[in-house]
Amino acid sequence: MNQHINIIISGAYGKMGRSLIKELKKNNQIICVAALINPITYHIQKNQKKIKKKFSFPILTLEKLKKNTNINFDVMIDFSTPENSLENIKFCLQRNKKIVIGTTGFTNTQMKKIKKYSKKISILCSPNFSLGINLMCLILEKIFKILGEVNEISILETHHSQKKDLPSGTSLYLQSIITNFFNWKFLKKDILNYYYLNTKNVQKKIGSSSIRIGKVIGEHTVILSMKEEIIKITHQANHRNIFSRGALNSVVWINNKKNGFFTMEDTLKEVI
Repeated sequence: MNQHINIIISGAYGKMGRSLIKELKKNNQIICVAALINPITYHIQKNQKKIKKKFSFPILTLEKLKKNTNINFDVMIDFSTPENSLENIKFCLQRNKKIVIGTTGFTNTQMKKIKKYSKKISILCSPNFSLGINLMCLILEKIFKILGEVNEISILETHHSQKKDLPSGTSLYLQSIITNFFNWKFLKKDILNYYYLNTKNVQKKIGSSSIRIGKVIGEHTVILSMKEEIIKITHQANHRNIFSRGALNSVVWINNKKNGFFTMEDTLKEVI
């Protein structure tokens, strides 16, 4: 029988945190032993009895978790903010634990720190944990192997009106898949375009468009324009549980890794 994997969920009161907790009820392999919330929320909620009724595990702040040596875990799942994620990684470093990160909005400097930390522990960081988006990335790589560089590329993304980062982390990830594939050198960006220098020293751009409206969970379209035809690849998320399910699958995958920086795309490459 497989041993249970104990996890801590960071950002338990957020949309993804609540979705993860619901999805865990269907999972017999992973057990949540604690959940983290920010100090302000903790102070407001700590005296409410409904918390104890709703969760079967302790709700803590990171500072309280640091003082609690009785909570043993294997992997932390983090859907919070870039600043909180970095603090959570440092905590996992101290305890020699693994971490799966779904937080978006990291700066280049923050990502460099995360990759530096991954030399000591396993870190799986992905802006989107849906199976479809990560298959989309693999499909794009296959298309570019056949087509080479196309004339124009644009990425259109739509999310709910409460989403803060613009463009989305997934949109930036799709953009990085394309530029890394062609080894384009980054030049500059503005809100609408990302400019790169290709291998022939020709300036190329990836157009970026973002829509924030209603309660849209997430929709991404990559548009490839050639001389006489256009290819569109679209992924639409209809339920948030596709992300929580992917994150939990990533927990199982990374639990056997000693150290290194990974993405969800790495988990798919092992089975394709």
